[in-house]
Amino acid sequence: GMDGVIKEDSFETIERYCVDNEIDILILDPLANMTSGSPESNEVFKDLGKRLSQLADKCQLAIEIIHHTRKLNGRESNVEDARGGSSLVAAVRSAKSLSPMDKETGLKLDLDHTNYFSLNAGKANLRPLDKQVWYEKLPTELPNGDQVAIIQPWEWPDVFSGVTKELARACQLKLDEAVQKYRFHSQSSQWAGIAVAEVLDLDIKKKPDKNKVLQIIKGWIQTDVLRIDEEHCTRQGRNVKIVLSGEN
Repeated sequence: GMDGVIKEDSFETIERYCVDNEIDILILDPLANMTSGSPESNEVFKDLGKRLSQLADKCQLAIEIIHHTRKLNGRESNVEDARGGSSLVAAVRSAKSLSPMDKETGLKLDLDHTNYFSLNAGKANLRPLDKQVWYEKLPTELPNGDQVAIIQPWEWPDVFSGVTKELARACQLKLDEAVQKYRFHSQSSQWAGIAVAEVLDLDIKKKPDKNKVLQIIKGWIQTDVLRIDEEHCTRQGRNVKIVLSGEN
C-alpha cells in the first residue's frame, strides 16, 4: 500500500481465495503491482517478503515472484540486480535471473539476439555463455489465428559439429607444410585461421564463421591437436607466435 504499509485486508482476500480454491502455486507477476505507490526500498521488500512467507505457510502453497531488475546498461543480470535492494532476494528460498542474449553474441552466432535468453540460478553468474541454460522464443499460431511466442530449450552451437578427424589432420598438414608459417594472432595477414577456414570451407570475412574458427583453434590448442611455437621474424626483428600441429 501507500508509504510501504502492508494492506492486511488485501492479504486476507488473497488468503481466502487461495484456501477456497485449493491453490497450490501463487504466481505474482509482476511483483511491482503489489507495491504500487510505495518506495522500492529494502525495508518495504523486507516487510513484503515476510508477509508473503506467512501467506505461504498459512495457505500451504508455493509462491513464485516475477520481478524486474534495475537498469543494467547492457550488463548480464543476476538475482542481486532485482529492483528495491537485497531484502527481497534474501527472503526467498530460491532465485533465478533471466538474461537476454546481447547483440554482439547474436552477431557472432548469426542469430537474432532478441529471440534468445539464458536462465541463471543463484547470485553472480560466472559460467561461460556456452555453459548456461538457454531458451529460444518461437512464434506460434493459435487455432484462432493469433500469433504468440512460446519458448523451448536451445542448445549452444557446437563449433566442432561436422569437423572430422580427417579435416583436423588436413588442417595440421596445411599449417606444418607452409613455407611461411601461419601466425597465432588473428590480426596477422598470415593468421592460422585462414588455413583452417580454407580446409573447413568457412569464410572468415563473415563474423559467425570467423568466431567459429577462433573457437576451433582455441579448442584444438587446449587438446593438443595444435600447438603454439615461436620463430624469429626478420622483418619485425623479434620472435612471433606461430601455430603448428600438436601431438594429437
